[in-house]
Amino acid sequence: GKVIKVSVDNRNAPSQQLSFSFDAPWINPAVAVEGQTFQKSEPGFGPCVGDIELNLLGQNFGGPQYVKDFNKILLKLGTSLSSTLTCKVGQSSMISHTSMKCTVPPGSGRGLRLSVEIATVTGSRCQIGQPETITCFEFNYNSPVVDSATPSEGPTVGGAWITLAGRNFGPASPSDEQLKTWITIGGIACNQTKWVSDARADCQTPPGSGGNLAVNVTVTGQSVNANTIAYFGYDAPAITHIQPDHGPTVGGVQFTLYGNNFGPGAATPGWNSKKSSVVSVKVDSVPQQTTWVSPTAVNFQLTGGVGLRRSVLLTVDGLTTAQGSSTEMAYDPPSVTSVLPTIAPDAGGVLVTIEGNNFCDGTITPPSCSAKFYSRDADDVFVVVAGVKCPHKLSNNPAVGFKSPNLVVCQMPPTDPGRSKVVQVKVAGQISPSVVNSIIWVKRAPLITKITPQQSDCKGGSVLTIEGTGFDESAALPQAAIGFQPCINLHVVPGTGGTKLTCTIPPGVGKDLHVDVLVQGVRSFSTSQKFGYTPPAITAITPGNLPTTAERLVTVYGTNF
Repeated sequence: GKVIKVSVDNRNAPSQQLSFSFDAPWINPAVAVEGQTFQKSEPGFGPCVGDIELNLLGQNFGGPQYVKDFNKILLKLGTSLSSTLTCKVGQSSMISHTSMKCTVPPGSGRGLRLSVEIATVTGSRCQIGQPETITCFEFNYNSPVVDSATPSEGPTVGGAWITLAGRNFGPASPSDEQLKTWITIGGIACNQTKWVSDARADCQTPPGSGGNLAVNVTVTGQSVNANTIAYFGYDAPAITHIQPDHGPTVGGVQFTLYGNNFGPGAATPGWNSKKSSVVSVKVDSVPQQTTWVSPTAVNFQLTGGVGLRRSVLLTVDGLTTAQGSSTEMAYDPPSVTSVLPTIAPDAGGVLVTIEGNNFCDGTITPPSCSAKFYSRDADDVFVVVAGVKCPHKLSNNPAVGFKSPNLVVCQMPPTDPGRSKVVQVKVAGQISPSVVNSIIWVKRAPLITKITPQQSDCKGGSVLTIEGTGFDESAALPQAAIGFQPCINLHVVPGTGGTKLTCTIPPGVGKDLHVDVLVQGVRSFSTSQKFGYTPPAITAITPGNLPTTAERLVTVYGTNF
């Protein structure tokens, strides 16, 4: 917009005026940063604190005549007209109409266009916020760098303040809107952030869980580079107590773990993820069905098992509790409710059926113990009668064994006779207590040494004398049988010390029949003493003879029919 005037011999041209404009200034992208060496096709860059000198190449800067009037030169830096920075041109910064220098102010961001305005020149190329058909120079502030986050650990409920040390955090605190995502931990925005300086920012941790989480700082759209990042970890979960601290071997009981740092959940205030932490519980390395309840409580459904001091481990988003006394539970010890028979011979051999609870970690319906239980060492699972093992594994008798959590069958071992013996079940170091229902009476089995007579007619009725030991005349009256037929009218012969019995032989037939004596439920063991009924004898047949063609009724007479 310069006016052109023509004067010849001090005579001015007619009043018609013509105007002339200098070309608008323009900065060529070929620049040098922090030095005098010019590099082409490389954008400028520098720290957010600014105070670095840019060497600018371009056209139409106005020449050295502006050295004394450098305030007429305005260098604006930005991406929009509403947010621009001024690159300061000093008195000694003007070099020529094609080169100059300016000092970058503190700032942040990428792709900031540098526009030149000269007061005496109309217009400017590469204006901020305007489209251009030419390549314009852009300046980039460096991305933020986080050197450390202190402290590097904190509670999962959040709320702890950590200090970030680094650089390029910007010249001032971001706007309120930017504060929401300015600093994040593991992708979750801090509850609050405080800008302190270009080299420091503070963050109030959000609720979270897990370890080795990236701490990211975003300044005007620029985030921390992966190689210049710090990490933060939430505290590992810690169990203070378990309720209840014991449960049945069949499992199925809900347990609750109480403690700290169990992670946030959907209902946790300030938890932006809107989902609960990933939690898992193992009892003796066996996974349990687990439910997150709160940052201080987790439920799990106990699976079957046996033994004392079973370790309980809680894992929250990859972090596991340390093992200790507060992270242990116990399966209930075995208990005996009934023993059959209640009386057994001292010679053993009879099957003993024991009912109760917590004998194994299987199922009650259908009755079964787990395969893992059956693989346990024989010294870890057994039945004892008065301290003597009662065999529960017999290859020739599948009837014996641990049948279910409430049933076990064993074969009574030989043991000294006495008034009572305690039957106990031992499982994984736990043994059932001695109670009234776990008592079995062990009696000396009666022994038969002689029977008189050893034979009688089939009508019975005669007296049988049984001699031996263990008939015990002071006890309840014994019982006797011949071939499973009761021998009636039994008496212990007085004055024999329980060594002789008499009874009336019942009617019967057969030979080599066992004679048994039962004293207080204890049966005499096998002897060589046998009894037989007199065999039948024919004395007459009527008629005595018949023709071969005749069919007539024949009557046979004799004894012991």
